[in-house]
Amino acid sequence: MPVQPTLKLVTPEALDLHLRVTDPEVLAELVRRAESADRDLFALAALRVGVLAMKQAAGALDERALRDAGRELVAGLEMTLLEHRTKTAGEVAGELRRYLDTQTGSLPQMIDNLVKGGGHLDRLLRQHLGDETSTLAQTLTAHIGAQSPLLRMLSPEQKSGLLARLEELVKSSLEDQRARMLGEFDLNRPESALSRLLASISKGQGSLEENFRNTIGKLASEWSLDNEASSVARFRKGLTELIDRLSVEQRGFQQAVMKELAELRARRAVEQQTTRKGATFEEALGALLRSEAEKAREIFAAVGLNTGEIKSCKKGDFVLEQGPEAAAPGARVVVEAKDDRAYGVKEALAELEVARPNRRAQAGVFVFSRAVVPPEMARFQRHGSDLLVVWDLEDPASDLWLQAALEVARALLVRRARQDQAETAGLDELDRAIAQIEKDSGALQAIVTSAQTIGSAAGKIQDEAEKLQKKLARQVEAMREGLEGMRGGSAK
Repeated sequence: MPVQPTLKLVTPEALDLHLRVTDPEVLAELVRRAESADRDLFALAALRVGVLAMKQAAGALDERALRDAGRELVAGLEMTLLEHRTKTAGEVAGELRRYLDTQTGSLPQMIDNLVKGGGHLDRLLRQHLGDETSTLAQTLTAHIGAQSPLLRMLSPEQKSGLLARLEELVKSSLEDQRARMLGEFDLNRPESALSRLLASISKGQGSLEENFRNTIGKLASEWSLDNEASSVARFRKGLTELIDRLSVEQRGFQQAVMKELAELRARRAVEQQTTRKGATFEEALGALLRSEAEKAREIFAAVGLNTGEIKSCKKGDFVLEQGPEAAAPGARVVVEAKDDRAYGVKEALAELEVARPNRRAQAGVFVFSRAVVPPEMARFQRHGSDLLVVWDLEDPASDLWLQAALEVARALLVRRARQDQAETAGLDELDRAIAQIEKDSGALQAIVTSAQTIGSAAGKIQDEAEKLQKKLARQVEAMREGLEGMRGGSAK
């Protein structure tokens, strides 16, 4: 059996290969390289990578050889890419310069030829938008010119024009409307509106006369005193009964008035012997205020002769200060008494405006003497924190007005104290009580004035006055009890 010779592999330093590439992926990468040198370098690098990969797969390539080959491959690729980028940038710059250069570029020359005078765009605009020979001018002349169909139609001189035809239509319509309107007032035409109206009036006149006669007959029966069931007869009967009843009530009222006058004379005779009658207006008022302060457990002081907080100012005759157990401890009411005709509402409010800070008071009461105020002046008025009241030295019944003023002033002190303490409980009740006293005082004053000037129906007015006076007294008492309750609550 012949022996096969052993082949020894000899590696040459260079080897020329002529290869036919058919693989699509490899062929695509080689075609992308336009230049022969680039394509050869890329093919050698790819061949080396492939050989190394195959050797690595066969286990014949160590780590160092692979790293060196990778470095050489990356360096070759970097050099190839750098040369390609430089070449590509130069070619792009040359193309852009050929088209966009301001001196020699083709694009600026084309734009200049388009927009310059006499250029393509200028000639086109002149042709269509120029003088009377332009396309636009000829079109407008044909449609709205002097000889156009539109102006001929609108011309008033053309008999076949729009205005002439419109005038004929309006004239014809007016003539037709006039003939129809006159026809509606023609009495010779039974179907005209006027003929129908006259026929309707004639037809209804008969029934109207009959209804009128019936109505007059009924009215005459209702106004006849001979008919006891008529309205006038019933009214006379009721009026007669009312007059008789009023006569009886008037006699009773006169007797009651005489009795009241006798009792009043008796009371005045007793008062002649008391200290109140002989005292001055201010002294009597001070005595009454002291009594009211003791009832309410307040601190009373007559300060009319002493200077107050304002230098050399003595305004404010009396001060009522709330006690420590009150709902508003330490709060004050200043009272100013005047028996002077020179004082009216405006002057009284100005006096209290100074008296309150002078006596460190939060509310003020101005007391007019009944002998000096006009009869039409209201006996009780409230202006904010100030109250005006009319008091009669010789009439004990007028004490109720002063008591009402003091109770309202105390309520205002409590209200202000609650507001300062941010406590709103009970304020609504105080507001309603104050408003009710003001309302009742005005109604009572009106009734008293009416009772003094009206003679008829005096009994009814007197009863209403007494009811309101009792209601006012109850309201004052209720406010006093409410303040006492608040005083007790504050003490707790």
